[in-house]
Amino acid sequence: MRQHIYLLSWCFLLAVASCAPQPTIIKLQPDDFTRLRTSGPIYAVHTEHDALFVWDPRMASGGGLGFLVFGSLAEREGNKIARENSLQDPVYILRDRFLAALASNHGVTNAKVVEETRKDGDQKIEKLRADFKDGNVLEFKTTASALVPIQHWISTEWKYTYRAELRLIRLSDGRTLWQQQCTADGKPLEKKDMFTADGAKVLKSDMPTAAEECARQLLAKFP
Repeated sequence: MRQHIYLLSWCFLLAVASCAPQPTIIKLQPDDFTRLRTSGPIYAVHTEHDALFVWDPRMASGGGLGFLVFGSLAEREGNKIARENSLQDPVYILRDRFLAALASNHGVTNAKVVEETRKDGDQKIEKLRADFKDGNVLEFKTTASALVPIQHWISTEWKYTYRAELRLIRLSDGRTLWQQQCTADGKPLEKKDMFTADGAKVLKSDMPTAAEECARQLLAKFP
């Protein structure tokens, strides 16, 4: 029965993933990079995302109806763990590490951090222009922050996984100048509860470590 639940839930997740749009990769052109320092401020924004999801396949039991509430339960459990242990979206660490290296490694010092969290709809160019007028926007976005099972033949391990996306947008013409993604995983452990034990000690280590690794990956792709 347990194997059946895992198989069904992962088939569901694979089906969802296959329908999702594939991430776009855009490389920054040399002329656009040269103009970054002199083309006005670079507004560093971050898009709203839950600090943690918990993708437990047991939540998907119950057939089609179970799948309908799978995402909601994953969000609910993740929010509970995050709230009880004061966990934050790792995007803040990713942003700070990336901007610091952008200044020290590339001399791009005209970035301005916007602390207010933005909604998904705020990504539209009309909204960005209304809010920031001119210059460029560097958007940091968590696309996954989750505890996920790793199914082996006769056993299951768990790991923390983090994914993020960065976009650099020129407001004058709405063009995306640069867009890249990153992914980083923590060390697998035998039980899910090991991540939340001792005040979520493991998660409090894995989440910032993954964000820092993501920053390193994205800096390696810039410019």
